[in-house]
Amino acid sequence: MLEPPFLELAFYVGPKAADKAFEHLAKEHHVAFGTKRKVVIEGLVGILDGEELELKNGTLLVRTSGEVFCGPPSTKTRSLRSRYGHLAYKAFVGFAEKLECCYGAILVEDSLEEPDSLRRDSTSLAFQDFYVGKQWAGAAMARIMGVVGSATFLEDLSRGTYFSMCADFNPEKRGVSGVEAQNKSIEIAAILATIATRPTA
Repeated sequence: MLEPPFLELAFYVGPKAADKAFEHLAKEHHVAFGTKRKVVIEGLVGILDGEELELKNGTLLVRTSGEVFCGPPSTKTRSLRSRYGHLAYKAFVGFAEKLECCYGAILVEDSLEEPDSLRRDSTSLAFQDFYVGKQWAGAAMARIMGVVGSATFLEDLSRGTYFSMCADFNPEKRGVSGVEAQNKSIEIAAILATIATRPTA
């Protein structure tokens, strides 16, 4: 069992799609799950031998060790932090596109709120390294683009867009200062809170 601090790749896919998404990833990695909604899988991110896949309501979580990302970089951790950050980034954008998620985020000792929670309180710090699905966001994507600013790393993908404000989690090592990134996250959460539900097929 993993011990904190955690690095989580979190994907909100919606309650209707959640079971199917979980089962797809578990089967893809040849893991028997039965009625379990939390399993250990080797090589999900590549930071640890055994990493966790968990389903919580409409959110899929890929969990690994986040210890190297806690606190400022040091001479001792900088190289490892860069390597693990790149692994997390690659895994995150790959899963986000595969799962066709509504939105998702890379989180260190934080959690991703679902839409109902965001509507109740949109002061979320989760949206600093995050993905938003184009179909789900619709016209709100332009508002998100207006918030993130030019210092944020942006990667336009087939089904969505990845935004990164932390140098650890993007290939160009671009970053936004901590307070500014937190303020932007709250603005983005407020925009996402206005989007009601995942489109149905």
